[in-house]
Amino acid sequence: PYVPVSLVLIIFLVILLLALLAGYFEFRREIEEKEGDTVRREVRTEVKSAIKRIEKRDSDLRREIVRLYNSFCRVIEEHGIKLEKSWTAREIVIVITGLIPVLPREAVEKLTGLFELALYSNYPLSEQHRVLALNALNKILSVLDVRGEVYS
Repeated sequence: PYVPVSLVLIIFLVILLLALLAGYFEFRREIEEKEGDTVRREVRTEVKSAIKRIEKRDSDLRREIVRLYNSFCRVIEEHGIKLEKSWTAREIVIVITGLIPVLPREAVEKLTGLFELALYSNYPLSEQHRVLALNALNKILSVLDVRGEVYS
C-alpha cells in the first residue's frame, strides 16, 4: 500500500509535537517539585528555630509568634509570591497551605489564631498558649519530616 509522503510527515510532526509537550510538562512538574522541596526546607528551618526559641520559658511568646509569621511571609515572598499589605493572616495561610499542601490544617489554624491574638490584642499569653504553639509547631515539623525526607 502506498502512503503519501505528506501524510507520513504530518504524523511524524504530530508525534514529535506530542513528545515535546510531554517533555515540557514533565520538566515543569520537576521544577515545581524542587521549588516545593525548597519551600518545605525553609519552612522547616523556621519552625525548628521557633520551637527552640519558644521552648525557652523566659522568651517573649508574643514576639516569637509574630516573628514566625513574618518569617513565613518572607519565605513566601522569596519564592516569587507577592503578598499584599491588605491581606489578613487567614488569607496568607491559604497561600502557605497552597505551597505546602501537606501542612496539618488544625496546627496551621491554631498558629494563625495565636498570631492574631499576639498581634491584635493585649490579652496576656500564658504558658498554656506556649504549649499550644509548641504542639502545633511540632505537628508541622513531623509532617515536614515525612517519607524519610528529613530536611537539614
